[in-house]
Amino acid sequence: MAYLAKPCVGLGLLSIVLLLPATAGACAVPVHRYLLVRWERELYQAYYFYRGEQGMADRQVNEFLENVASSFESHVNLSFRSVDVDGLADNPLLGRELEIWNEHKLDKLPFHLVLSPIGNSLFRGRLDLATASAMIESPARTQLARQLCTGKGGVLLLLTGDDKKENETAEKDVRWVLGRAKKEHGLDVGFLRVSRKNPREKWLIRSLLDSGGIPPDDMQCVVFGICGRGRVLAGCIGEGINRRNIIECVYLMNGDCSCDLRFAGPGMDLLTDWDWEGAIADLPLMTEEPLRSVLLGFDDSDEGSPATPSQEEGMPRNVSRSVLRTRSFARWGVAFGIASVVVVGIGLMIFIRRKEV
Repeated sequence: MAYLAKPCVGLGLLSIVLLLPATAGACAVPVHRYLLVRWERELYQAYYFYRGEQGMADRQVNEFLENVASSFESHVNLSFRSVDVDGLADNPLLGRELEIWNEHKLDKLPFHLVLSPIGNSLFRGRLDLATASAMIESPARTQLARQLCTGKGGVLLLLTGDDKKENETAEKDVRWVLGRAKKEHGLDVGFLRVSRKNPREKWLIRSLLDSGGIPPDDMQCVVFGICGRGRVLAGCIGEGINRRNIIECVYLMNGDCSCDLRFAGPGMDLLTDWDWEGAIADLPLMTEEPLRSVLLGFDDSDEGSPATPSQEEGMPRNVSRSVLRTRSFARWGVAFGIASVVVVGIGLMIFIRRKEV
């Protein structure tokens, strides 16, 4: 009997190993809910480099930035520091500031510098109070936060471009996907349209483009997938805005959360002044099922047409399958593998027992 324990232990360990991809790789919590409840937002960094005395106008701006960055009543993901460049070299605690100053020491003093969470410069120059206030909040960011805190499975934000027809086509495709996702899969994903020409949304637009590595002078329309506490997870631009890619944005926000997402932290947070903790305090406990196979039977052709695989972008019919099917098949593969191991193990135990007899 002691001999029989060995294959049992081996099978148990093997079962645990096979279960790891299903348990550690993903959990039954949608990405958007995990990011809304558990994610710590990344900080934008604002600096004021100067020499000598600060002017009156700059002092007002700096006091405002200092207040929103450090006040207990503030909910802004922003840090701020005033840096007298004459004392940089003698202060070992300002190593990061010295590094930044060395990159910009040819610029005329004084100046403000605003860096995104991924380290790119969003602004370099002199901030006035109105511009600094617009950096902190805007109507579109308020609308976005409100939608995200009502339990929606993320928001698709359409940033319009110069081509009116392109904008209309993109919005039509976005609304088609949202309608089908709601009707057939019960996914409630929000929508927000922002014009590049809106002067009140300059900071939001800068951050969105920075998150996708899109040059400011590229005037194509862009669709961004945003969820959690304003985290931009995905985007498609220009000709890449099609139903299949939009569906994948929806899946990314509503699919199972994974360790890769939690620890690698893909995407970038937007700068928001919103009480996220207070806004989600009254949300009901999550009882919804995670998205499992959104594209199984999800035809991206026109309404009313037969449910046949899409042939977008010249893909052959027999290979035109969404990558969104992968997780469902992977889960079935893991389940089948575990069942096979159990069956083989039981058979092996019976065989050994009969042999001993």
